[in-house]
Amino acid sequence: MAILVNGLLSGLIGPIVGAPTKKVQIIRSAPRKRSKNSWSDKQKLNWKRFGAMVTFWKQFKYTPMQKIWKIADEGGRGINLFIKTNMPAFGAEGELLDPSRLHFSAEG
Repeated sequence: MAILVNGLLSGLIGPIVGAPTKKVQIIRSAPRKRSKNSWSDKQKLNWKRFGAMVTFWKQFKYTPMQKIWKIADEGGRGINLFIKTNMPAFGAEGELLDPSRLHFSAEG
């Protein structure tokens, strides 16, 4: 199901997916189903690392920090910029390796 808001399509219509971004409308083909065995070990590790980052982010859910990152992401959700900035602090297994590389506010 897709939604059209202010001329921007978001969602699936048949084999096409609409995805509005900060500045442009993206239209792409829908992803195909993949078997469980088709994911590489590197992809699985990255999911684990990403999951750890999301869990770390969620502890700040009701704090000013999320608002700061959202403003810095210029119309985005904030989490994307937070993860991009803080990913180097986390290891492949999702463990926090280098706390000194964490950033709790957006850099200018």
